[in-house]
Amino acid sequence: MSSTVQKAKKAKKITISLPTEILKEVEELEKKLKMPKSEILSKALEKFSRDYKAKKLQKIAKMMAPEYMLDSDLVAMTSLDSEEFR
Repeated sequence: MSSTVQKAKKAKKITISLPTEILKEVEELEKKLKMPKSEILSKALEKFSRDYKAKKLQKIAKMMAPEYMLDSDLVAMTSLDSEEFR
């Protein structure tokens, strides 16, 4: 069974409203990619979620950077993080 079919079985239906311009773009992609609108929107939401999480992590890393610079214990742990453990 393909992963698309498996995902469809796990999916729940929702109702959303989209601006006309975005709906037109989704419909164009549907034709060009031969992919259902729901899959296009799912992929877009997955990417949005990944990007959001990455930005959140970057913000936290930026906030923590000064502390890493000042705390020798954190610097030591960071150097261990880059080592391979076997």
